[in-house]
Amino acid sequence: MSHLRALLTAFNKQSLTKNIALLTNGAVFLFLSLTIVILVIYTTLQTVLLFDAVLRLQASDIVHDVAYIIVLVKAFRVLLFYLQTQHLSIKYLIEISIIAPAIEIIFASANFSFSMNLLFVVFSLSNLIIYLTYYEKLSLIDQERYDRESIIFRS
Repeated sequence: MSHLRALLTAFNKQSLTKNIALLTNGAVFLFLSLTIVILVIYTTLQTVLLFDAVLRLQASDIVHDVAYIIVLVKAFRVLLFYLQTQHLSIKYLIEISIIAPAIEIIFASANFSFSMNLLFVVFSLSNLIIYLTYYEKLSLIDQERYDRESIIFRS
């Protein structure tokens, strides 16, 4: 009888753990889906505002805006990769961490103090070195994850 109780207790603990894991996965999926929808709406709005500024010939920061939209698209790609594989792509995250500060340094450095610009430079360059050093390994990790999930991957 005590073995039966121990077995039932272990079964209930496993069921509870599985239910919590399913609930957590569902919550993360819902949050990421909502984030993707908001990101798509925001990117679309920024693109419309960019074209509106171009048409009104008020595009003083057009290159900065285009680069900003590219970063948003990269962020969208990270979220889609996660939804497909339940795995964050370190490669895509490093790409964003290289591009985003570089954009601010190149196009909006006047908006930041010297020390902040220096921090952007150091951060972007250090991530670029990591990216170049480990590019093949990062690509292989993503490809292996795609292979496990049977998802077609195009880099």
